[in-house]
Amino acid sequence: MNPRSWPIVDGAPVNPDAWPLVSRTSDGRTEVLNDGRRDLVEDSGRGPGGSAEVWGYEWPAPRWFDRVVYVPGRQDSLGGWFADGPRVEVRVDGAWREVGASLAPAYPNDHTALEADEYVFDFTAVCADGVRITGTAGGPFRYTSIAELEVWHRGAAG
Repeated sequence: MNPRSWPIVDGAPVNPDAWPLVSRTSDGRTEVLNDGRRDLVEDSGRGPGGSAEVWGYEWPAPRWFDRVVYVPGRQDSLGGWFADGPRVEVRVDGAWREVGASLAPAYPNDHTALEADEYVFDFTAVCADGVRITGTAGGPFRYTSIAELEVWHRGAAG
């Protein structure tokens, strides 16, 4: 197994007890979320678009982290982006909550969020057993896309 197939925490790969957490996929290739390749992408273009889109990870035990990096996949005139900007949520004690994250660069909320771009969310370190980006899908077909989703812990715990 490629060690980049799993999120990175504390600068080292998390063991394979991490599970991808997605709302829906076109091709079922959740391994692209963190395989280290930006040329392989997934999207949520199959099935009815609806409420919030989700791309993330969950673990059987809590982990510390303070950064999420989102690299979009391909977009077209029908969708592939977040209409209201992605936001980061974490799961603590079984409940999802949004974290107050800074985002650089600003997310454009339209088809100009290109696959060559990288969006970095930084926030106060949190110990959680899940992390996800979520938001409303854009375009008339209401879907999002992803090339990579990295999770980092750069600082001291709590």
